[in-house]
Amino acid sequence: MVSALATSTVIEVPPLPAPARKPFWDEPWIAPGLRAMLFDDLPQGWHSYFLADATRWRAATGGRDIDSVALPARCLTDLVCEDDLSAAAPHLLELTLAAGAVPSAGHRLIFRTCPGQSVGIFLRSAFPLDALAGHLARLMLLALEGTSERRFFRYWDPAVLSIYLQANAADAQALSWLFRPGPTAPPLDILFETSPTLFAMWQLADHRLVPFSDQPPRLRARDIEVFEAAHRQRVCAAAMDWVCDSYGDKGVARDVLTAAALRQVGPLSEIGITSDYALRYVLAGFYVAGQSLRQLDQGDLALLSNQAIPQDRRAADFLTAVQARNGVVPLQREAAE
Repeated sequence: MVSALATSTVIEVPPLPAPARKPFWDEPWIAPGLRAMLFDDLPQGWHSYFLADATRWRAATGGRDIDSVALPARCLTDLVCEDDLSAAAPHLLELTLAAGAVPSAGHRLIFRTCPGQSVGIFLRSAFPLDALAGHLARLMLLALEGTSERRFFRYWDPAVLSIYLQANAADAQALSWLFRPGPTAPPLDILFETSPTLFAMWQLADHRLVPFSDQPPRLRARDIEVFEAAHRQRVCAAAMDWVCDSYGDKGVARDVLTAAALRQVGPLSEIGITSDYALRYVLAGFYVAGQSLRQLDQGDLALLSNQAIPQDRRAADFLTAVQARNGVVPLQREAAE
């Protein structure tokens, strides 16, 4: 069994209490677990950072631009692109506080409004702002291994980074590009939200086993498949939640239903059912009929396979036919009638 080269520590982060009627400087501004990791227990000479998505920042902060916060910051796309992409780009904000320093309005805004919004990730590093921004910028647009294609790698999205790290926790090459900013610099520590009340602190288990690589980072086919598998999982889970809410719960666990739905994705893609909308409607038809694709009669199979008709229309017509045959209507419509 291959040992993990990167490990995570779970940190409990309860929500901050609602603001009370007292001066803002007396209000709690950060959960104790986060404060310990980012400020109180920060190694001497190190810096703490927030790598934030500008679009999600605006959504979380009520429309404020990310560059309006009074914290040292660098826009990563400014370092690698001639075009101004700052409105949607990741920005690296320095959060480091001197011992005994009072948190700024920017600090308070981040820790009051950003949790739960997937705005970005936190980092601890010995690198100063400009050096760390340069390292992170080179990871944004990666070559796809074996091709001339380049793809954005949204590693500042907690969901994306979590998938990547879990899939590559034992892969020195994959970890080196992210955690090792320089040949002699200590590796980064990365902290991000995994649920509304939990954070994960990812660190290299032994930095000597993950040496710095000066090779340009790239995405491999297996990385793409990991992300696509995670997307399929989310789509099928959401589809089955919708199906059960629409047609009633048959007493089967949702994870079992999702696993069954995932087994249909491949065969359905072979007949041109690939969109999220079409997949949801076809899975609803399977649920109502109690059948899978291989169990369908020739008429239903011909309907779903007719690629002369747009797939969303095929899926909707299939569900309508199954409902009529089984005398079933969605619960919302049944209640209205």
